[in-house]
Amino acid sequence: PGEDIALSFDRDVQFKSEQIVADAVRANEADWGVAIVSIPSTGELVALAGATRDEETGEVACTTENLPFTRAYEPGSTMKAVTVASVLDAGLTGPHEAIRLEESLPYPLDDGETFTVTDYFPHAEAAYTTTEILGKSSNIGAATLAERLGNEAMYQRFLDFGFGSTTAIDLPGETPGIIKPFTSTVALPTASYGHGVAVSPIQLLAAYNIFANGGTYVE
Repeated sequence: PGEDIALSFDRDVQFKSEQIVADAVRANEADWGVAIVSIPSTGELVALAGATRDEETGEVACTTENLPFTRAYEPGSTMKAVTVASVLDAGLTGPHEAIRLEESLPYPLDDGETFTVTDYFPHAEAAYTTTEILGKSSNIGAATLAERLGNEAMYQRFLDFGFGSTTAIDLPGETPGIIKPFTSTVALPTASYGHGVAVSPIQLLAAYNIFANGGTYVE
């Protein structure tokens, strides 16, 4: 005879999550979206919801595919928290250190072209604290801080946060994401603000749970 299995999922939270993510995909004309609810202290998952848009009809509906585990995407500015936390943990900055930010950061490429990192806002202040860099979501600030740690160390920090490998949940089809050693000129600065790497939604949730748990990774 079989045995009962107690799940951490909450039916009401799951239902509401499915509604919210479907509405968000419709409102933003997105191809897909996910909603994950967890308890940071234990890592328990309370809800996992995913919605996709039909390529032919444009209709949005929730799906049984485990999108939080199977889809990888460029995380963008959500990775800045990982970058800043890594530099803070290494003792290479402090929350209140004032850092002068250039208006742009040029990186010469092998073909003679130049890749330039910019911000969406003008730098009206002479300097910004590390806290302000994160709060204002500064690309230049993230790249500047990442350079203090360096290519190899920052790449290792990303791995330490769980990126580039599957989780302990071990669901079929789970993606490890895409993160390769930062060997090119622009790999480090772009990765510092979440470009040039790909992560799964569940990886990002696990990483942010580290912040909620005071630095402890909970599987």
